[in-house]
Amino acid sequence: MMPASNQLSPIDPILQGLSTEPILGQLPATAMRKPTLAAITSKLQLTASDLEAVQRRVKELEVENTTLKANHQLLEGKVEENLKKTKTVCENIWNELGQVKCALENSKKRRRDEEDEDEDDEGVGSSSEEDEDERKVKEVVEAGEQSKKYAATNAFKGVIRLMFQQAMGCPTLKGKDLPPYPEIEEEWPLRPSDSTKMTRFRWDRPFNNKDNWKNILKISTEILQNGAQALPEAAKAITKVSEKDRIEKVRKKFTTLAQAYKTEIKKETVVVVSDESDGEADEGGNGTTTKAIKKAPDPPVKQTKATFQSRAKGKLAVRLRKREALPTDHRLRSKKYDTAMVATLMSDDEDAYDDLGKKIPHRFVSRPPAYRSQGLETFYQDLDKEKDPQPGDWYLERVVGETKDTPPPASSSKFENKARRWMVSTVWLAKDGNGKYDDGRIIDSGILWGDAKDPEDVQRLLKRVKLEKEEQAVKKEKDALKTGMEKSKGKGKAKAKAKNGANLGPLTSRSWSGPPSDMYDSG
Repeated sequence: MMPASNQLSPIDPILQGLSTEPILGQLPATAMRKPTLAAITSKLQLTASDLEAVQRRVKELEVENTTLKANHQLLEGKVEENLKKTKTVCENIWNELGQVKCALENSKKRRRDEEDEDEDDEGVGSSSEEDEDERKVKEVVEAGEQSKKYAATNAFKGVIRLMFQQAMGCPTLKGKDLPPYPEIEEEWPLRPSDSTKMTRFRWDRPFNNKDNWKNILKISTEILQNGAQALPEAAKAITKVSEKDRIEKVRKKFTTLAQAYKTEIKKETVVVVSDESDGEADEGGNGTTTKAIKKAPDPPVKQTKATFQSRAKGKLAVRLRKREALPTDHRLRSKKYDTAMVATLMSDDEDAYDDLGKKIPHRFVSRPPAYRSQGLETFYQDLDKEKDPQPGDWYLERVVGETKDTPPPASSSKFENKARRWMVSTVWLAKDGNGKYDDGRIIDSGILWGDAKDPEDVQRLLKRVKLEKEEQAVKKEKDALKTGMEKSKGKGKAKAKAKNGANLGPLTSRSWSGPPSDMYDSG
């Protein structure tokens, strides 16, 4: 059926001014073909798959929505519960504030009533705050006056003196008896009773020196804790004297003792007054002259063996630090010198004195032993020239003194404390009377010095041989004892058998004197 003439076709050639033939000729061949059934089926399958995915997603969203609703309801419940609790707490606080307010108002009312009563009863009693403060001030003033009063008593002065004597371990507190502060590397004096350190003051320094102040406080505490037991008549004074006054009294005592010590030390000159004048009178105008002459030196204090040992340990510690700080390939770090690093081989450090006989602080005179070889002496001298990596707070000077005629260290069970042969001068050993010290005091130098064996190995071998001999001797003694016991046991058995046989006699027919039938009769 053809379209009506009044209807317009979108492809009418007249209206479009175009021919249908060219347009159809320009379309591609695929556009002219109809879609196949397979293509339509595939497209429908894809669409169905997308639809299923959408449905699944919708279900998931529905589940999530349900979960969110449940959570929302739960949170609403918790928020409501918390709000109720908060409201309850606020109400309780409000009630408590109300109670506090009421109590405060009642307290104010009672105070006003009491003040009114005090005004009515004016002149009765003395219980005001001003009176209480005055009473406390009065008590403090009285306690202070009592403290100063008891601190000035002879009993309290006596307990201070006693505590100083006990702390320092000196018989009196005279300047000549006051002990000096130990020098570096000296052993600290100990109490014989408990081996604790005795107290030592630095008399040449003020009381606020850290060592002096520490000792002042220490003695003050000793007075408080043990003073009554040491001096019972001072017990009451100790309880009445305040801590401040007690420390001040101890401080003043230290100052007095320090002055006495310094006065004793300064006694280096004596003054001589002579009537012989050189024609000029002195300022006094009496024609006499005053001369100061040197006092004869006091004999040096003899150092004890313990003092020398203590100083030797200090000197060894310095040398060990210097040696360990050297490079490992340094000549002085050779293992052959290890045997020289022991305290028993150090030289004695004696106190140094000036021309007036006064001890020079921080200076020792090192006196090397006469037996020492040049090799050992050179080793020590080269090592002493090295820098100390950890110098102490005090500078200690050592000056080389005269050689000391002392033999090698006495025999010791420890090999490391003995002198090796390379350390001993052959010239000294060859002198008359010195050969007797080659009796075990001097041992071989060792492999590093050219010996076939080290003395330690030889000693171990000798000990092992000695131990084996002792074990053999013990074993031989046990064997001999065992053999003797067996012989004694055998002899005992023989004697017992012989004794029994003598008593009974041999049971034979020849020794039987009765009828033969009675020989076997059981009775």
